[in-house]
Amino acid sequence: MPVEIDLLWQQYAASGDVECLARAAEIVPFFGRPEIGKAIAEILRDKEPSHKLEKELAWREIHLLYEAFVKEGVRKKDIYEKLAGFKRIEPDSMKWELMRRHKNSKANKSNN
Repeated sequence: MPVEIDLLWQQYAASGDVECLARAAEIVPFFGRPEIGKAIAEILRDKEPSHKLEKELAWREIHLLYEAFVKEGVRKKDIYEKLAGFKRIEPDSMKWELMRRHKNSKANKSNN
């Protein structure tokens, strides 16, 4: 159980997906009263699901593809064009999104 809670917390921290937090609340026995966790989970799920975790995982896959293309020596312009097709966005938008995410990940690593 602690490993599962740790994983759910890491997923929530990385994505902000409330579903991860709700699942953790259902598992954790709040002072021996599991109904408390279930009530918290219901409150967290009261909104429409954001699917943030799935979106974040999709962006991580794109980042891994980007790194693989770079290692293969593919020109960055060509990489952005290939990856833009996955998200149905313009290559320049892909370039700026990847740059923004890279900058944010560096900032997060330096804060830890």
